[in-house]
Amino acid sequence: MKRGVAILALLAAAACSQGGGGIDPATRAQYDVAVLNAAPNEVPVYTEMALNGCRMAGDVPLCGSCTVTVATAQHAHRVGATLEEHEVGRTDDAGAPAVSVTSELDYADFPHNGTRGGIEAAISDAHAWCEAFHPEQVVTLRDVRDAEISTGDEE
Repeated sequence: MKRGVAILALLAAAACSQGGGGIDPATRAQYDVAVLNAAPNEVPVYTEMALNGCRMAGDVPLCGSCTVTVATAQHAHRVGATLEEHEVGRTDDAGAPAVSVTSELDYADFPHNGTRGGIEAAISDAHAWCEAFHPEQVVTLRDVRDAEISTGDEE
C-alpha cells in the first residue's frame, strides 16, 4: 500500500520535472517506477530509496539508486546502504519498462548499539551516505519499525 502511494507521488513529481538527461518526463517517471519496483520488500523493516537519475547508454536507459534498509530482528536489525545502477532494458507483461539488470556499485554497513535510538542514528548515517550521491528524490517504500523493532530498551 505504502509503495503504491509512493509511486503515485513520484509520478506526479516526475510529470512536473524537466530533468532526466534528455529523457522526457513521462518516460522518466516510468523508469523511476521500474527502479522502485526492483527494491527489496521482503526482509527489511525499513526501505528508503534515493533515485539518482537516469541517462541513456546507447539504446538502454541506466538509472541510479541508493537504497537504505534495516533488516528484521532475526538479521540483527542490520542497517546498510547500497548504491546501484539499474538497466531498464525490458518490459513487463503490461508493456511498461522494467529493470533487467541491477549492478551493485558500492555498499556500506552502519553499525549501531542495538537500541532503538542507535538504529535510528544508523539509519540517519546511511541516509547521509546516500545523500552524498546527490539524489533527485528520496522515497520511503516500507516503514514498519514501530511494529517490528523490539529492542527491549526503554527509549
